[in-house]
Amino acid sequence: VVFNNSRVLDARLSVVVSNNQKVELMLLDLGNIDSSAPCQEQEIQAMIRCGVSAGDKYIEPVSGVTVEVTNVFGIWEEEEDSGGNGTNCTVKIHSNECIGDFLNSNGSVPIPPYLHREADPNDKLRYNNVYAKDGGSVAAPTAGP
Repeated sequence: VVFNNSRVLDARLSVVVSNNQKVELMLLDLGNIDSSAPCQEQEIQAMIRCGVSAGDKYIEPVSGVTVEVTNVFGIWEEEEDSGGNGTNCTVKIHSNECIGDFLNSNGSVPIPPYLHREADPNDKLRYNNVYAKDGGSVAAPTAGP
């Protein structure tokens, strides 16, 4: 038996493109990330809900931090009910904070799109199961109370 006791991080960011339009950026895989190292020292797999190119830069509006696309892997396909397609890529967050602190300050809980609402503060508790302990997941486990 394997238990998933990881807590869901606030892995959804709203970033701003050059024309002041907000775009969803979802961090996807934190498995190879050193959670104690500054964000700017790491490349993180992400999905950005628009077409992007390596070198594109976005601003996270709460902190003013630049998020730079470092590699592009292709289209991230989803059903239209999930918000549509995006781009599978890696990003570098130009912040001295570790990823957990940065996301706690600037991110939101990545609740499923089929809920048709923005995350609210109660989702930090409701979207995790009772086993949730340490941060590390970008989605909630599907089993457990």
